[in-house]
Amino acid sequence: FLFLLLSMGLGPLLQGQCLPTSWVITGIVLNGAGEGVQGVDVDIIDPFTGLALSLSQDVTQADGRFTLVICEVVTPGFYDFHFQTTPAMPYFDFLLQTVNLAGNTDVGEVTLQDASVVSGFVVGEAGQFFAGVDLDFFDPVTGLETVFSGDFTDDDGIFSVKVISDFWDIRFTEGPATSAVPLVPKLLQDIAAFESHDLGEVLLRNGQALTGTIQDSSGSPVEGADVDVRDPVTDEEFETPGDNTDNSGVFQVLVPSGSWELEVDPP
Repeated sequence: FLFLLLSMGLGPLLQGQCLPTSWVITGIVLNGAGEGVQGVDVDIIDPFTGLALSLSQDVTQADGRFTLVICEVVTPGFYDFHFQTTPAMPYFDFLLQTVNLAGNTDVGEVTLQDASVVSGFVVGEAGQFFAGVDLDFFDPVTGLETVFSGDFTDDDGIFSVKVISDFWDIRFTEGPATSAVPLVPKLLQDIAAFESHDLGEVLLRNGQALTGTIQDSSGSPVEGADVDVRDPVTDEEFETPGDNTDNSGVFQVLVPSGSWELEVDPP
């Protein structure tokens, strides 16, 4: 038997201890409609060390089922299962915690939450691609932010973020190493993110600091006044985070080069 294994090129399996006595873990991964999901990678993590176990055949098949083998000697106890999807799959990753393993185990059904994929790329005024741009997602009605993983551009300026299917306001803000010059944040409003939504090109313009001091009729500084800057022709309002005056009545915002309309609203 050993000769046959080695002659078939399966010697590494012996070294990895994928033997007939190894533990076999089975289960099935489904979507919200109860359909099997193919191509999901299954990892088993030791919660005490944070290390992943050595596994074989740890990807779901066409019907969503998996039959994996733990290729190392493990101590019976509780382990975490991490079900990872590819970036293009319309599902969120899933973490199944504290599964008791003491031998061959069937974890049963695992259901992934459906997701919508928002994708596109971010460029500058010269057509350059911007890496490390942060995407923030806000409820258009309440203004509350929801954080999703992977919400930033890669080295080629490309982003692909899995979000809950809904309408979103999406704000693009430069990261610490995105650009040598300041960039004006960009806000896209009421984006219908259902299934896959490609935003295409998102332009971040170079920013100029616009500052000033707001006073009342007696010359005293006005704290908490709100400053808005917009294009008088298109009525487009620029995204200006932190645009309220401080306790000295001073404001400072980033805007593109040009001639704009400035509106100041009292607290």
